[in-house]
Amino acid sequence: MRAFRPRDIFHLRRLHDVALAPDGEAVAYSLAEPDPRSGGYSSSIYRLGLDDRIPRSLTHGARDRRPWYAPDGRHLAFLRHDGDADQVHLLPLSGGEALQLTALGHGVTSYAWGPHGRQMAVLSAVGPNGPTNRQLYRFDLDGTWRQLSDDALDHRDPIFAPDGRHIASVLVSPDGSAAIGLVPVDGGPWHLLTSWHRAWARPVFAPDGSCLYALGCGPGDEPGLWRVDLQGDARMIASAPWPDAFLPHLRGSGLTSPDLFVTGDGQSLLALLHTRTQAVLARCSLSHGRWHAEPTQGLRIQSFAASAAGERTVLLAGPPDQPPEVLLRDENGRIALRSDHHELFLADASFAPLQPVGDPARGVGMLLPPPGPGPSPLAVILDDVPDQATGNTSSLLAQALCGRGVAVLRAPLSPAQITEAAHDPQLLQAKLEALVAESLQTHPVDGSRLALVGEGRGGYLALMMLTLTRSFRAAATLGAATDLVSLWGSGDLTGATGIRDLAPPWRSPEPYLAGSPLLLADRIEAAVLLLQGRQDRVVPPDQARELCRALERLGRPVQCEIYPLLGHEPLQEAPLRLQTQILDLTAAWLSDQLAR
Repeated sequence: MRAFRPRDIFHLRRLHDVALAPDGEAVAYSLAEPDPRSGGYSSSIYRLGLDDRIPRSLTHGARDRRPWYAPDGRHLAFLRHDGDADQVHLLPLSGGEALQLTALGHGVTSYAWGPHGRQMAVLSAVGPNGPTNRQLYRFDLDGTWRQLSDDALDHRDPIFAPDGRHIASVLVSPDGSAAIGLVPVDGGPWHLLTSWHRAWARPVFAPDGSCLYALGCGPGDEPGLWRVDLQGDARMIASAPWPDAFLPHLRGSGLTSPDLFVTGDGQSLLALLHTRTQAVLARCSLSHGRWHAEPTQGLRIQSFAASAAGERTVLLAGPPDQPPEVLLRDENGRIALRSDHHELFLADASFAPLQPVGDPARGVGMLLPPPGPGPSPLAVILDDVPDQATGNTSSLLAQALCGRGVAVLRAPLSPAQITEAAHDPQLLQAKLEALVAESLQTHPVDGSRLALVGEGRGGYLALMMLTLTRSFRAAATLGAATDLVSLWGSGDLTGATGIRDLAPPWRSPEPYLAGSPLLLADRIEAAVLLLQGRQDRVVPPDQARELCRALERLGRPVQCEIYPLLGHEPLQEAPLRLQTQILDLTAAWLSDQLAR
């Protein structure tokens, strides 16, 4: 098997959005495949039953995703991208073509089935000048509908009460505070079930409808699992079992289906909790408030769904360092069904496995290229975002670097660490020096040939590191901020750097001057590759051009590429052919600089 190369992107398939039939006898999911016509991915809905040998394609749209079985098992709902928006479609499971249910001008962002399979709660962003806050609608399967909210609040995570008479939803105010509200399905005033806290997410009703459970951050900012009764009494019944366990949920903007499930007996709750390195399927006793991890045989889990009683679960998961597949676990935790769609992924190439460096809980890992004549150069990727195709262990950029003979040290950073490093880059410098030293002791890499790589806030931190140390020969950044003074007036300072609560530059200019790579350009001696999207609203493209011009005048090796149609996340937004070009350019440029 050879190493991954950027052009292998055209052979990658991606699985998403698992759903479990009410009887637990079949699963549905979406499979995204490269589409030569659009330059991106097309996705279809597949079904796999216990008696099936191979998955069966149920739809053939260009972008079909997010399947969800009706509770009565008569329909499968999914989102289809028609024109410029996603609309809910219904596929009769007795046979026939999919029919469009919604026709909302700004499309559907999420939806939820009613308990009897005859109604849906639908969220759609509305506004006189384009999409703004998401508002709640109720749709009947005959196409009639009613708008249930029309306010300045953003509505998230809708869920029906078990009797079908009310819908609960997370409400987010313009100042960012959140509450859980309840509204009758036929319309009427909203009733707040909680006070306004910093965050609420993922409400799910108890089977008898007497209360609901939700993740939330209370006045003390401690995240936990809360019990909320319909009279408005809310109390935390379980704290997070470890730091950041709930963070992706509390920061999320709403998925199709809840990823919290209360078992049919009402005694426990299933949830996907997160660590720095992986997601963990966990169960919480609702009477005692204690969490324990479910046995998953070492699988790396992407997402899951459960049957109404909670006996069966369908996982989108796979062994570490392998693409995920769809797995159905029975009541004893055994794998009763698997999609085997992982066989559709790379045919003759393999991803470099992630080798932990030090304590695995830190999430720090090393990717080693195929053996060469001597020690490999080393690239440190700051805040690397794993890709599903690699088994969620590394990014495709990290794999592309390995394919070019460059070892990769992944240095994940939590949001708190990013903010801390942005306010005091010397803290990150000390951490990186320690990580590199630790890596040199345990892996065959060349400590004299080091590079830094970062995207977004990681790119900004990489540039700041170059102003503090000469240890790195080269750096590549994507969407990196370079001038905080300009960014304060034209971009998103916190989103681009993690820096918070700065006074305006005319009141306190020192942090802006000390934190701007452009104003410290004479300290940068490394070769720098700057990649930027012209449509970037977080970091305007002039930021990259200005630093490039400064480094050119200083005689430093520098290259700047501006991509006309891309925004703040070039690799995620680019069509496949352009993704390949960006990966090729970055990996080849860094390996060339490190070979000198």
